[in-house]
Amino acid sequence: MAQGKWFSIDICECALSAIKSFGAAAKAARLEAGGGQSVAAERLGVHVQTNGRIESGEATVAIGHVFGLIALYDVSVSCTKTQPKKPHLLGPSPQTKSQMIRIFSLFSRGNSGAGCTLDHAIERFHKDPVGCFAGLYGTQIWGTKQVQDVYVKSFGWHIGYVQNVWIDHRNEEAKIGHIAVDSGLEGRGIGRRLALAVQAELVRRYQVKRLIFQERSTKYEQAGYAQLFTSLGAYQRPTKLVRPGREDWVWPCR
Repeated sequence: MAQGKWFSIDICECALSAIKSFGAAAKAARLEAGGGQSVAAERLGVHVQTNGRIESGEATVAIGHVFGLIALYDVSVSCTKTQPKKPHLLGPSPQTKSQMIRIFSLFSRGNSGAGCTLDHAIERFHKDPVGCFAGLYGTQIWGTKQVQDVYVKSFGWHIGYVQNVWIDHRNEEAKIGHIAVDSGLEGRGIGRRLALAVQAELVRRYQVKRLIFQERSTKYEQAGYAQLFTSLGAYQRPTKLVRPGREDWVWPCR
């Protein structure tokens, strides 16, 4: 990792502290989502060492990379526009320090949607669905052998979820007990986008060759599960002890 890079000696302690807070918030959000540094770096388009420098709070990292990593994990900042003032030879004035602290104020993941509409949240989900994945109460989603329930959150809005996922390593398939979008969000392409994103992650992480949807929702017909699974290219197979028309759906991974 590169060391000894120059940065301005005029950066005050409150600004350096804010930079470290940025890095700590990004790291906490990444760990909550269950991803490693290499995954975050790949999605951000930087070297893994750059990701590490951001999370450690180094002041020499390009600010665009810092904000990019924060945006990936749904952590935002509030900014206060200030007027330039005559610099103080002995450091920033108390007023300037107060303004800088407000500029670098961090919101938690649950509150980061302040000012963001539901449409903005859905747009972000469509652009980066995996970045919206979160485990319940901060648990890691992707285990060595199995998967925890996936909850989809974007800018503080709850979008959907995938539950009861089981990896059958012997048969190289993943069984999904329930996939759904939040009430009122039907018909906006979220379910299909979510299914495609989950499939891609399961293939990449567990090398599965097919997904098995074992959907037993009480709103099966109303929610249009058959139409969704058909649009994905899945087909039904005979399944014991289920109502006619609700047999398992097999979705080959291409």
